[in-house]
Amino acid sequence: MKRLELKIPPALILLAGIGAIWLISRTLVQLTVIPEIVGDPMAVVVWIVGAIFGGAGVAQFIRARTTVDPHRANRASSLVTGGIYRITRNPMYLGLLLLLIGTVLRSGNVATLIVLPAFIAYMNRFQIQPEERVLTELFGDEYRAFLTRTRRWI
Repeated sequence: MKRLELKIPPALILLAGIGAIWLISRTLVQLTVIPEIVGDPMAVVVWIVGAIFGGAGVAQFIRARTTVDPHRANRASSLVTGGIYRITRNPMYLGLLLLLIGTVLRSGNVATLIVLPAFIAYMNRFQIQPEERVLTELFGDEYRAFLTRTRRWI
């Protein structure tokens, strides 16, 4: 399983999740719990919040002049712990999760909820944990302190 670590770009995982939500909502029995009149506006709000989280994370990395490429964590030139990173260690991944949550709300099908824990499990195991190992090697005690004071997701 180590061969999957840091191999698939998170944006592709997001697209796979959206595809899974679409497929589930089209093929399984409609288990609608949120009417469109409520779910659609909620989805838009969650999408916007997701874009804000993700965008803020990218902006912090750009300001710090460090790599945004999740497959090149070993090229990180600085540890970013300010701004949005005081709330979550992974605002870009949290942004992707919020985009998926909005898509689930838009689908209106409760069966699509299964995609969310699958996304979290995949990201934790194959993206975040390998990044954390690399960043611990690069930044040592400073990164370990960051791990203790800031949650992985929220």
